[in-house]
Amino acid sequence: MVPRVFKMLLALWLSAGFALAAHAETYSVTVAPAANLGTIVSAPSGITTFHVDDNTGAVTLVSGSATRMTSASVSPMLVTVSCDNTSGCTSGNVTISIAATGSPTNRAGTLTNFIAAAGSAVFATQPTGTSTVTFQINPVGRSSSKTFYVGYDFPVQGDNSGKPTGVSTSQLSVTATASGATSGIGTGTSSATVIRPITLTTSTTLSFGRLVLPASGSQTVTYNPTVGSVKVTGTGSGATVLSSPSPSLAGFAVAGEGGQAFTLSVPSSFNLSGPSGSTPITISTLPSASGAQTLSSTAGSAGSFNFNVGGSFAVSSTTMGGSYSGSFAATVQYN
Repeated sequence: MVPRVFKMLLALWLSAGFALAAHAETYSVTVAPAANLGTIVSAPSGITTFHVDDNTGAVTLVSGSATRMTSASVSPMLVTVSCDNTSGCTSGNVTISIAATGSPTNRAGTLTNFIAAAGSAVFATQPTGTSTVTFQINPVGRSSSKTFYVGYDFPVQGDNSGKPTGVSTSQLSVTATASGATSGIGTGTSSATVIRPITLTTSTTLSFGRLVLPASGSQTVTYNPTVGSVKVTGTGSGATVLSSPSPSLAGFAVAGEGGQAFTLSVPSSFNLSGPSGSTPITISTLPSASGAQTLSSTAGSAGSFNFNVGGSFAVSSTTMGGSYSGSFAATVQYN
């Protein structure tokens, strides 16, 4: 009799175990599409943070001085939670956890401040937390899927970080789990092409040196950067360029991301102010380069570009003698 009872109990135990396994659901998670913030010009120093909206994908500046070269929204990061064809999919809420994962590359920082917005999923509890967010959604259903959107902050390190430029990525993970179920984990990627800031420095100032005014009529003084010396032309006579002090072209150096296109702008003219009662002298600028240009080297390396600015102006026998000075501003910006 004892062996019979043992066999019966063993059969019941095996049957109960089989029934339990049949109700253990399995979840899967996908996060798509990858979000691309486009090209970002990193700040000279410090961290700049951009926020990606969970519903619209709109990108806004939270803090810092880096700039995006586009104002376009990115594709919202859509999370899809699916459940297999078991009865457990129809009962019990699903716990969702969103957190940063992996190591950011190049100048990207760790994703933070996650938020979530419902798609087809119904939130049973509201998201709590920032850098790790948890909440629950209603049952997914057998052989069914539910969706929601994720927003986050994307940090970009400044030029002083020394980190490489180029495509910079950071990732988040989304975990879906329930009691007794097999959890699902999905990974989402956000990226940007981060480049060095563009800078413009002055190496020398524009100086025409010392001139003797015309004895009669008017003449034109020209300092062309392709010639390299100051020339006097015109129908008047007597204007002379003295040997000391030596004239000099305005010299500029542009630095930034190698191979990157930029636009160089120099004003067409500016004024020099002289002694009290004198009429300002208008300088017509003569730059060695202007408009669309390209920095040397290739992306991922530092690039440079140098240019000079000269100019020309008219003087006459009636021009008041004395010292004249003024200034102009050249500008550069990435295309």
